[in-house]
Amino acid sequence: KKLFFVYEEAAPESQVLNREDFQKVLGLLEDFQLSQYKNLPMGLQLFDVFDGNRNGLIDFSEFLIGLSKLVKGTDEEKMDITFNVFDRDKNGFITQDELKEMYINTYRGLMRRLRATLTPPEFVDNPEANKFQDELIKNLQHKFEKIMNGVTKNIMDEMDKSEDGKLNREEFKEFLQAEPFVKASYQLKFTRWM
Repeated sequence: KKLFFVYEEAAPESQVLNREDFQKVLGLLEDFQLSQYKNLPMGLQLFDVFDGNRNGLIDFSEFLIGLSKLVKGTDEEKMDITFNVFDRDKNGFITQDELKEMYINTYRGLMRRLRATLTPPEFVDNPEANKFQDELIKNLQHKFEKIMNGVTKNIMDEMDKSEDGKLNREEFKEFLQAEPFVKASYQLKFTRWM
């Protein structure tokens, strides 16, 4: 019942969710630990994963199926969802660029949230404070991107068993299982169902 009310609250009269509406729903799903992904790369990509018929909208059935797999799905189903989140172009493989893009976009999203959360109200409209924060974030992001070039290259070198420059589903699953931190960070795991 709660899922229906959350869905109904965010869905417009048409009773389907577009990308923006879907992010609203994610924000309302605190009980399912999904609100943390609102407007972050994982949450933005979940829209494409839930949109089973690829029409750019999520109906209630697609919403329930997707959420059910996240909450009650097997580890295999959850790893498949995570793979689909990373596979931006939906070609069945994850390239080094897709891997790097997900890490960098996640970092950017977290930095925006951190900035919004930690900026005192008196600094919000302060041009000097904003300039300082912008430059600090830009410098940190530049360093992070350089680091991610090396990290993602190492991941590909280690996990790309077929040496074709991309990870297939099995190679990606091995990567998730071999790296507990990555699995904990990116594998979508939700345990509550109401």
